[in-house]
Amino acid sequence: LRAVRTSGLFDDTFMRTFHLRFQQPDWSKLLVQAHGTDSNVVCRLESDNGLVLEGVGARYKGYSSFAPDRDKNSLNITLDFIHPSHRFLGYETLNLNNGWGDPTLLREAVYFGVFRRYAPAPRAGIARLFINGQNRGVYSLAQQGDSDLIREWFPSASGDRWRTPNKTQGA
Repeated sequence: LRAVRTSGLFDDTFMRTFHLRFQQPDWSKLLVQAHGTDSNVVCRLESDNGLVLEGVGARYKGYSSFAPDRDKNSLNITLDFIHPSHRFLGYETLNLNNGWGDPTLLREAVYFGVFRRYAPAPRAGIARLFINGQNRGVYSLAQQGDSDLIREWFPSASGDRWRTPNKTQGA
């Protein structure tokens, strides 16, 4: 096996591979219960570059693309959930979006790649996800819209940021 040199987490020429491992036998039920609460389910993250992080937090995200009985829901992975120093190639959060309504699974990565040439925008790529050894498919990997993103584009991360509140379940 040979090492592959990439230009970072969101390299558009490389598909990342992530393995999430949950110790809890009812991990899927726990993720569904945590949806919409901003609470996480503890797991272990293993990546294609050999990095292994224990104490990572995972939760389902999204409302329009979320379904409790779906095998492939979007995930937010908080690397520093238990250990504040945990990072993956400089990032503390991974967003794996299920590409609902996008049969190519490339729209987000292509859109952000083009948009970044002209205006502040997140980085994006694609990733393959396995959960407890089961292949969950290919996801869009998008940079978190946090202070790290803001600092890439602006001299300071202070100031107002606006976010639309999530709709409530069943609304």
